[in-house]
Amino acid sequence: MMFWLLKDDLRLYLKNKYRADEITDNEVEAIIFKLVSSSHEPLYEANKALFTEMVEGFFFRREDKTKQDLFVRLIDFDDVVNNIFKIVNQFEVKGVQETRIPDSVVFINGLPLVVLEFKSAIKENTTIYNAYQQVTVRYTRDIPDLFKYNAFVIISDGVNNKYGSLFADYDYFYSWNKIGDEETLAEGINSLYVKYQRPIGNDVFRARWENDGECGLSVWYDAFECREGTKSLAHYTAGEFAPYSVITERKVGKGRVILVGSVLSHDDILRLVDIPPILEASENVTLTRRTGKESGMIAVETAGTSGRLFLDGEYRDLLTGRTLCGNIELAPYEVLVLRK
Repeated sequence: MMFWLLKDDLRLYLKNKYRADEITDNEVEAIIFKLVSSSHEPLYEANKALFTEMVEGFFFRREDKTKQDLFVRLIDFDDVVNNIFKIVNQFEVKGVQETRIPDSVVFINGLPLVVLEFKSAIKENTTIYNAYQQVTVRYTRDIPDLFKYNAFVIISDGVNNKYGSLFADYDYFYSWNKIGDEETLAEGINSLYVKYQRPIGNDVFRARWENDGECGLSVWYDAFECREGTKSLAHYTAGEFAPYSVITERKVGKGRVILVGSVLSHDDILRLVDIPPILEASENVTLTRRTGKESGMIAVETAGTSGRLFLDGEYRDLLTGRTLCGNIELAPYEVLVLRK
């Protein structure tokens, strides 16, 4: 893609937003030209100026000099439904010397505000820091114009997730792992898991597993029509998508690909991957199975508060030699290595 603005979205937003002010086509094009011209400055200066205009707005001199200057807001913060939101995967940007393709770009009213870069956690030679370098070194060198509108970037290796300013050092990138201000920070897989602890409520869409039982959904809702070779694992029973599938499965080689159209409840995630709960425990206690000669489990309190664990029989803590059973209280950051 040659241009880093979705100009049609920006045009549509401006025409709808300022229809009552009788904004003209020429004025819309002049505003777009102003934004493009501003982006010709060096990256830091352009980002600072454009971001200020996006947040605070600016006055625009009307084509008809008898009319009062128009105060333009590029994002409608008062009524968010007036904005045009798009997420574009594999967004191709042609630089001066090289074409770059960020994994995902979030646009609001045609403005590329957020860039997301992902690396694979299963590849030994790639880490989340490689995603940081990809954005802050290679992308800013080859396609700096894309980032002159940038609010922040998100990086992930599939397990760890961080976000921060394009100009911030890696150490100042913040873990992407909280829904509410009262929640504590987590790293690694917990930064993914916490998102499923308190999903956004759903009063419309309902779903059931094909082999019986309700399927809990939240946050977003996609529907799929199964074709030959694809099996439905769960389908909508209420809402505009009924009776289409919300979870599908397709066999590929010796494995399978599962497509999920919503954020599932924690219990339904375990059901989907066919993993029964290890033991009953509070949300701040992470449980990991131990296999081999000393089979059992490891329990770790991760939030710095008291935790709770229910043992279904007698276990020996290999660290202290204690015999434990029933309801167990864990101290902040306590670790138990248990053998039944």
